[in-house]
Amino acid sequence: IHKTCEVCGSEYTAAVGKCTRCFPPERPTVDVDQENRMWRSLPPAPLHVDWQQCEGALHVEGGSGGVTLLHVGEGVLVLKKQRMTAAAEFLAIQVAKAIGIRVADMRLISWAEEEFQEISAAIRKTSSFEKNNLLGIWRSSTEFLGILEYIPGCTVQGPEFQRRLQDMEPDSLQNFWFEVGEIVAYDALINNVDRIPLLWDNEGNTANLMLLDNLVKENRVVGIDQAVVPIVAAGPGRERFLSRLKELSEAVFRKQWQDSALVSSSLDKVSECFMLSCGVQVDKTTLMSGLLQGLTKVANLMEDGSLATALDEAIAAGRQIFRPATVDMGHKELPHMRDFILVTAETIALARRTAFAA
Repeated sequence: IHKTCEVCGSEYTAAVGKCTRCFPPERPTVDVDQENRMWRSLPPAPLHVDWQQCEGALHVEGGSGGVTLLHVGEGVLVLKKQRMTAAAEFLAIQVAKAIGIRVADMRLISWAEEEFQEISAAIRKTSSFEKNNLLGIWRSSTEFLGILEYIPGCTVQGPEFQRRLQDMEPDSLQNFWFEVGEIVAYDALINNVDRIPLLWDNEGNTANLMLLDNLVKENRVVGIDQAVVPIVAAGPGRERFLSRLKELSEAVFRKQWQDSALVSSSLDKVSECFMLSCGVQVDKTTLMSGLLQGLTKVANLMEDGSLATALDEAIAAGRQIFRPATVDMGHKELPHMRDFILVTAETIALARRTAFAA
């Protein structure tokens, strides 16, 4: 999205936020590219580490205050201050594990745990803490920290991703679009609206997908920043969403999605989303094959009871994790999130039964 500067008349992108002619960016005091390359060269650290081995920190700006990368031992992990969506993000990760979708893993640490103070002390001891004033956010209080899996790779956005996609071998490229389709099925199950706009009336956000920096051909697409977004039963919102989900699912299970006006218009939005964010053409056929695979997984797990069992276990774990909370972390909504997911899963399973009966 382009905007016009009211001062000089120059155009600039909304992503930049302000005219770079009138408000040139400050020159960094360090070689940012060199620092970024250094961090990108490090492997992921396990989610359980010795915090005394923390060697450096880098704060990365973004939504909800951004995240902090920590160099611990020989690898990197990510810290994120948790807010009201903590429980929704926690449950989304557990659902992904249940249906075999690759997303960045996370464990939560409460302020009541000794490890919470160990993390805070480790950050303050790094030379980065005083040099980078953005790390000062850790001086303010928070009740929960998320320790997230570090994903070494690039976001599915911008020129770097475009170059990498163009350099892929045909079979790797096909695997990429198939895995994106599987993630779309997962997003439909939990109503994760902020990624690929196949079911939702928004512009999408492909930056919530990452492409791993490795040479394998499969399991290279990783979802980040997902959350369960339940729609209340009262009002027309849930009914409209489930109706659209059922129509999409039936068309996919029948393998007649090309004939559906809903799917065609939705895929046009997906194509526009990828073209605007990274200038690439979507392989619609392969993406829809991945979507079929993902929806099939959901229907199978719903019908054999595995999904309900996994959700019950996740809710029990969530209650234990959020027991020390004195503020709203969304944990009181966990039972409603469970019920909503089961409704969407049953809608997908019903769509398969209807498609096969036709």
